Amino acid sequence: DDYLGDRRHGDARFILDYDLGVVSFGGAYTDERLKLQTSEGYLSEGIDSWGLYAESILKPFDKVSTHTGLRWENHAYEDNFLTFAFGSRLELTDWLSVQGNVETGYRAPSLYELYRPSLNSPDNIVVGASGLSAEKSRSFDMGFEVMIDDVTMGLQLFKRDIKNKIFFDDDLYVASGYQDTRYVQSQGTSTAYGLEWFTTWALDPLHIHADYTYTLSRNNDVNGKQKIAN
Repeated sequence: DDYLGDRRHGDARFILDYDLGVVSFGGAYTDERLKLQTSEGYLSEGIDSWGLYAESILKPFDKVSTHTGLRWENHAYEDNFLTFAFGSRLELTDWLSVQGNVETGYRAPSLYELYRPSLNSPDNIVVGASGLSAEKSRSFDMGFEVMIDDVTMGLQLFKRDIKNKIFFDDDLYVASGYQDTRYVQSQGTSTAYGLEWFTTWALDPLHIHADYTYTLSRNNDVNGKQKIAN
């Protein structure tokens, strides 16, 4: 094969269950490797990462529940990064509840994004973008949920900011005389606004579920120019 990818992942988790809820903590390790046959021989690259995390799902009061998460990761490509998440749910009545969440995120570029082979060149040249940086994100959401008999309905509004977003460029890119496409990185922060709606109807033993998501995206291109899509 021209492109051989291999991924190994392992993790260990410890869980503590007590009156207020559940607390867990642990660690994870991931190792990714690739070999790419080109006209100049084999290209061999690898990335490994390991991290520590802690998570809690608690119910400190009768009608209040919380979710908290913290993760620290050491990545061979991007060094260290810390992310967190916090969410809370409040039961206003027996049939109505409200909730909100905030979290940060991190995604390092994959080996395929960094070293993607050309789809058109017979020499299998690399048209990936080895200079890509990690995506860093912040997201917020809030909404409500209604439960009446066997029907549950919910609506949620969200906003997501992604810095240095990696995306697939549809514009043709000339690589060593061949036309091709590639992954590129936006300049600045791309933002997405949206809403999610769902309805579930429980009919024993059948469950009927319907959902709808609308997103308005404001993405920056490689030059920082904003593009709007939905």
